[in-house]
Amino acid sequence: MGGFDSKNYKNFLNKCVIAFRYLRDHSKYILNLFHLMIHAEITDLPAEESDEILNQMSQKFLPEIKDPKMVDEEFSKLIKNSINAVFAKVFDILHNYAMLLK
Repeated sequence: MGGFDSKNYKNFLNKCVIAFRYLRDHSKYILNLFHLMIHAEITDLPAEESDEILNQMSQKFLPEIKDPKMVDEEFSKLIKNSINAVFAKVFDILHNYAMLLK
């Protein structure tokens, strides 16, 4: 995307933050849907682990942070940190090779 200072990266980051705000604002509905899915006996969502699954999902929405600006900053940090993850770098290299083979 051109690096951290590029227009494309800043646009990407902004869109991600906007999407996260929307999902966070509707997190109760999302968690409720997962609660229903767990009790529908979907094999990848075991009912005996439902409390742990829902708690982990809930924490992803950063419920302990009340200030919207702080939420935006924390989510932006999460994205920046994930860029440096090994898997992301490997995936990016594979994507570049795939584009060359097209």
